[in-house]
Amino acid sequence: MNKKMPYVLLMLGSLLICADMLSAYSPAAFSKNENAVYWYGKKIENCDPGSFESIDEAYSRDNKSVYYRTKQITGSDPATFELLEWGYAKDKNAVYIEGARIEQADPGSFNIIDYLYARDNNAIYFRDERLEDIDYISFEIIQTGAGRSYAKDKHSIFFGATELENVDMDSFRIINGGYSKDYKNVYCCGLRLDEADPESFQIAGYQYSMDTDSVYHKTELLKGSDPGTFRVMGSGYAVDKESVYYDGNKLAGAEADVFESLGKHYAKDGTGVFYKDKKVESADPLSFQLFKHSLLDYAKDKHAVFYEGAQIEGADPGSFRIIGAFGRGPSKFSAEDDNFYYNGPLKVKKQ
Repeated sequence: MNKKMPYVLLMLGSLLICADMLSAYSPAAFSKNENAVYWYGKKIENCDPGSFESIDEAYSRDNKSVYYRTKQITGSDPATFELLEWGYAKDKNAVYIEGARIEQADPGSFNIIDYLYARDNNAIYFRDERLEDIDYISFEIIQTGAGRSYAKDKHSIFFGATELENVDMDSFRIINGGYSKDYKNVYCCGLRLDEADPESFQIAGYQYSMDTDSVYHKTELLKGSDPGTFRVMGSGYAVDKESVYYDGNKLAGAEADVFESLGKHYAKDGTGVFYKDKKVESADPLSFQLFKHSLLDYAKDKHAVFYEGAQIEGADPGSFRIIGAFGRGPSKFSAEDDNFYYNGPLKVKKQ
């Protein structure tokens, strides 16, 4: 399994909840004329306008097929198609999740256990993945939640659909979130940290952990780091006595002893300003500040205004102000100064 794949689980639960909220019936998602049907302005190929019916925000059908957004679901049966909870759906032929067929799932016996696990008479499923080599009778969920779903059978323990390698079930315990351990191993999102010491292991902060000898970013050893001085600063940044890190990589040219995380992926040291892993050219660290009442990544210094680390040409830092979080509400713009309106980095001249 690709080592990056289990990290999808860290956000999956939250995304599913949002998707479930968005899936409430909204006829505005679909439109049609006498010749075609559209989903948010995109044509649904082969859909018959005369027999078309919207089911929810994403699913629709005509007299010959079911559609997910603009995609026709091959082999679907519109007469027996029904929505289930948490993104699942089924008809007489198959079970689906977000428009994709769950291979080998039996619609007649399919049953949702919770929003991540389901079962039929033959197997256990984690969303669209069939759990192989699992003992059906002894299967049980240990805990469930966004990025922290554990289950077990009489032989092993699973993080989502990932079986923990060489796990000792008697000493196994969940530390927090995607981290767990037994007396001989430490695991992150179901993957074993090969060199980690279970006895001294601790979580340092978002995506970082450490033991007596080493620091880890996700499942990778952070080479050259010092666990004795290492600390997580927020917005993806971390620091030890010699180096600054962003998302597990050393930040070239950053001064560790004076480095400061500002929020919204911005940071500074004594000589410069950083946005994520890049230095913000020409930004003045002494006068640099964020617009904290905006959900967008605006900032300024005494000379310029910046958006996501790039200078907005012509913006006036003296009069620049936030007027909307995302350009919603009474104004379609997110910011303004004396001369322009702004939506993100784009500007429109005032009349």
